[in-house]
Amino acid sequence: MRELHIVRGRLTPAAKQESDYLLIPFDVPPGMRRLEVKYTYEKHGGETVVDLGLFDARGATFLQAAGFRGWSGSERDHVVLTEESATPGYLPGPILPGRWHVVLGVYKVAAKGSDYEVEIRMSDAPGVPPYSPPRPLPSATSQRAGPLWLRGDLHCHTHHSDGKASVAELATIAQERGLDFVAVTDHNTISHHSYLPAASDDRLTLIPGEEVTTYYGHANVWGLNQWVDFRCRTPEDVRAAFLWAQSRGGIVSINHPKAGGPPWEFGYDVPFTCMEVWHGYPHYNHEPLGVWERLLQQGRRIVGVGGSDTHLLPPPAAREFPIRLGRPTTYVWAETNTVDAILAGIRQGRVVISCDVDGPRMEMTLHLDGRTFHVGQTLSVSRGRALTVEVKVHKGRGGVLEIVHDGRVVESTRISKDDVGHTMRIKPVKSGYVRAQIRAEEGDSRVWSSLPLLALTNPVYIHILEGD
Repeated sequence: MRELHIVRGRLTPAAKQESDYLLIPFDVPPGMRRLEVKYTYEKHGGETVVDLGLFDARGATFLQAAGFRGWSGSERDHVVLTEESATPGYLPGPILPGRWHVVLGVYKVAAKGSDYEVEIRMSDAPGVPPYSPPRPLPSATSQRAGPLWLRGDLHCHTHHSDGKASVAELATIAQERGLDFVAVTDHNTISHHSYLPAASDDRLTLIPGEEVTTYYGHANVWGLNQWVDFRCRTPEDVRAAFLWAQSRGGIVSINHPKAGGPPWEFGYDVPFTCMEVWHGYPHYNHEPLGVWERLLQQGRRIVGVGGSDTHLLPPPAAREFPIRLGRPTTYVWAETNTVDAILAGIRQGRVVISCDVDGPRMEMTLHLDGRTFHVGQTLSVSRGRALTVEVKVHKGRGGVLEIVHDGRVVESTRISKDDVGHTMRIKPVKSGYVRAQIRAEEGDSRVWSSLPLLALTNPVYIHILEGD
């Protein structure tokens, strides 16, 4: 038995003002084993961009969409689902009878409007398997003894969204680059999650993630095996989606809040743990760093992280290629190399960032009365009491070490050797923070972006005791 449905319509700017997402219903009779969706639309030279997704009969309601079956954005115009396998970006499984929905995401539409056509084919025979192979069986990852600094990348993509490599190919490059962990954050889907265990081993931990890609800003969610709804238009929508993810154990990180696409338009009065303060694109890196610094000065405790946002995987030796896995590299202090331990280190703010896998790295601590406080921790002290800031630099020769106290550089010293230590004394008079960074000298070959930094740490927070 075969069925064919063709739906035609017109997209207009007025309709987009009402909603960014058009749900197109169709009914699936019992006994179907294969579902195909194709769509076309008038692109008008790029003035119109329309994305594609799919929900099954279990529902498509915002934040309660148990029927999510996949998303491909504008990367594909033809997708296939069967019980055993599916086009990357989509979830295999039974073709459930009932009311399904194709979702068209209207990213932008030409002023004169655009016609579209959606073709839906169903069959009771599975036919030729779709593009992606069957899901592999999970394999265990051996734990490494810790605690230890692990280096990784918290933002990258595979062919399950708009990346160009499979999960297995991504894992191979990650190991060749010497990374210990990678968060795989494909856009608005979790179809890649079932492939992560088989590609992980005792050398590489792959962390399940999703880049929640709205039309008004992007955010990563790590450590959650459930799909997070991305259909957000307002700060209230984003707040609800973030709280939903966090209540289920996910960590939320706002991605690359910068001009030049895409900016973060929802504001920062929403619940998030981390911010991507250093991203892989060569330009605009100073903007997210500036946003982070302003939030820290306002008393917010936001964990600064890095992520390459890699979509392509050039050979490991291709240093001239600016956007590549592990550039920048995020170091996390973790008890072991498991997903849970790495995420725990991130939550605690035990994070430093380097420009590359072989770039400089720092360890910063504050000392008071024989006690040591690490990045991410809080030191309580009387007003005006002297504290010791200690920074250990690895591979830092040629850079300039800067100590930043409440947004102001209070110490600057040239680094003459690869591995050095530096201490200074401060007397804080108000609650705030201290962090460290290595600034590059002009012409330093290690700098590949407009951000003239080689490394930075997260803060140690300072709390001035009441009454002092």
